[in-house]
Amino acid sequence: MNPTPFPAKKSFEPFLDEVYRESMAGNATKAGLLLLNYMQDEVDNFELYQSLFNRMKLWEYNFAITKISPRYITLLLAKKDRHRAFEVYQYCQAKTPRFMPEEPEQFLPLIYQAIDEQLFPFAVQMTRYFEQRYPTHNNLIVVQFLRLFVWAEKATDLVRGRRLLTVLLKYKNHPLSSKIKHYVPLLFK
Repeated sequence: MNPTPFPAKKSFEPFLDEVYRESMAGNATKAGLLLLNYMQDEVDNFELYQSLFNRMKLWEYNFAITKISPRYITLLLAKKDRHRAFEVYQYCQAKTPRFMPEEPEQFLPLIYQAIDEQLFPFAVQMTRYFEQRYPTHNNLIVVQFLRLFVWAEKATDLVRGRRLLTVLLKYKNHPLSSKIKHYVPLLFK
């Protein structure tokens, strides 16, 4: 007998129908709470999250999708699927601009993916979100360095790049200090 990938406490299809009805009725909060309650025992069930996300993308009013997506992003990043995690993040950002990753550590892989896909404004936006939400986090300088990279290397904002470089040059003992100094001749010609 093969175990089912979905919880036995309530069959999946009727549950999903209930979430769908609430979502379509404009009750995104109730739909989200139903999802979170259902998912509390399924935090590591990748297949369930994948199935829910893919199904909910088909719904006309699917704002409840942002309730499951932070954990789905976590699971995708754990599987080293940075590209798909970034796609999920972008989708949720389009639905709800305040959507954020679940953990601060999730920002770096998503920022790197935005840069890899040459979505530089998106990468800068994510660095700003990180800086606002986690101003004392140990990855702050790395995140700021990535913004400097975009502004300087991709010539998207040399004026702000110079200002940021001035701030980052103060961190002389940081492991990135030699890479930060690389931008002095580039930005201060």
